[in-house]
Amino acid sequence: TGKYQPYTGKSSCSTCPDGTYASTTGNTECTTCPTGCSGNCVKTTGKCTACKAGYGFDSSAGTCTKCKGGTYIRSLARDIGLSCGCLATMSALDRTTCGIFNYQNGTTIEQLKNSDNIESFLIAPERSLNFEEICLSNQQAQRILDGIFYKTKFKDGLYKVFNEQDFWGVGQVEDGVLKIISYVR
Repeated sequence: TGKYQPYTGKSSCSTCPDGTYASTTGNTECTTCPTGCSGNCVKTTGKCTACKAGYGFDSSAGTCTKCKGGTYIRSLARDIGLSCGCLATMSALDRTTCGIFNYQNGTTIEQLKNSDNIESFLIAPERSLNFEEICLSNQQAQRILDGIFYKTKFKDGLYKVFNEQDFWGVGQVEDGVLKIISYVR
């Protein structure tokens, strides 16, 4: 259940604190999660759940959830400490993924120092963007360069914009009109 009734006479149940669980109804206390569970304890079963890189444990749902952009881990550490009635500090932070970048496609300083061709490590700007593509014909591209807005059927949002095969930059569609907001050509 994940809930307990701390003392008789209380009409409502309380949620078990993080690091504890209650697997049956009628509990007057919560059981401590297994040693080494590091807070990844499902409140209804006591099962310890390990999350893969890029995911954090949601104790209220009992599942691993993807850490989205804007998840500020240092604030999370502070909030966990405050919920425990103490202060908290992080001893390490290991960012395993950011956009398309991760450990598998990363480069070490030693690899750069020992390379005869540092340019081979560069990634094309368009590969680092996670947007859909809009490819303009030469005529459409010229109209945009001439200051004439390009009407499109694409939905509102950000796009990688190409002219034939050349990457131009980031475009924004708003109310059916494409505007280039960041040129890289």
